[in-house]
Amino acid sequence: MKKILTILLLASCIFVTSCTTNSNNTNNNQDSTQTVKEEISQPAFVPETETYYNIDSAALLISNPISYDVTVKNYKTDDDWEEERLSKTNLKVLVNALFQAVYKGRLTPYDWVSEQPMPIDSVKSWDKHHKRDEIGKIMFTEDWYFSEKTLTMTKKITGITLAYGRINKSIGEISFYPIFYVKLDEVNETAK
Repeated sequence: MKKILTILLLASCIFVTSCTTNSNNTNNNQDSTQTVKEEISQPAFVPETETYYNIDSAALLISNPISYDVTVKNYKTDDDWEEERLSKTNLKVLVNALFQAVYKGRLTPYDWVSEQPMPIDSVKSWDKHHKRDEIGKIMFTEDWYFSEKTLTMTKKITGITLAYGRINKSIGEISFYPIFYVKLDEVNETAK
């Protein structure tokens, strides 16, 4: 059973990492008062009418929730596996979409430590003093469901935390610092 859960976890991580598209190289930082000029599109293989969370009504709730982090930036230039693992990842699409959703009021940014809503000025300040390509880790908060009927597992992502990394050259380790997290089940549909 442990082998099956491990394989399912690895497969889901690979799926999340591989489900992104390439986009143009543009400046990561967007002035919050400007409109997004770069259109964010779905991967070509996902129909616009796709139901992402088609959960069998008899599915067993496996986790409510589970949180885990994924390093999404290669900090080691000599690590071929890390380079290959991330080669089809376009984090820029997700990061820009989350920042724009926060700026437009569609998502509320939360402080990772206090779990309280963050002032939008704090997000703007980070965005002004950093480059978005410094973001190297994402933590997902998910509900997991398993259907005995169809033998399928479904994950519903309910939250995403963005974190940027800093390399401590004296000890050769990377430290990550959360910027904010958003709750995807709290989307403000009235905001534009």
